[in-house]
Amino acid sequence: LKIENELFTYDENLYQKMKSIDVAITRCGASAISDLIYFNIPFIAVPLPSSKDNHQYYNARYFSDLDCCWLIDQNNSSNQKIFKLLLSIINDKNNEYHVKKKNIEKISSLYNWEKINQKLVDTFNENKIS
Repeated sequence: LKIENELFTYDENLYQKMKSIDVAITRCGASAISDLIYFNIPFIAVPLPSSKDNHQYYNARYFSDLDCCWLIDQNNSSNQKIFKLLLSIINDKNNEYHVKKKNIEKISSLYNWEKINQKLVDTFNENKIS
């Protein structure tokens, strides 16, 4: 399909790399998901079935319920099912990709560090002792 892709486990320049990612296929640890949300990247969530207390599933389920990602159960999915999902994302006939991206942008804009930092500065200035 001539889809530009890169498979990697760790990269020292991850944040630079994330600026050029359109969609990610990822496990569902809190750090991985928070980075994807911060950079507004829709993702295919594949929780690690053996994660402690199934926490990766619950992390992914939270964002799936907000319509920010596609959730795949690796124990009940075939390569064909994942291939069809990738094709639907590429062809974007249902506009799902753009809906998920917009939903992520809503979340990340609510909680981004610049707004949090500004709110802290404003609060400190309001309560400044003269």
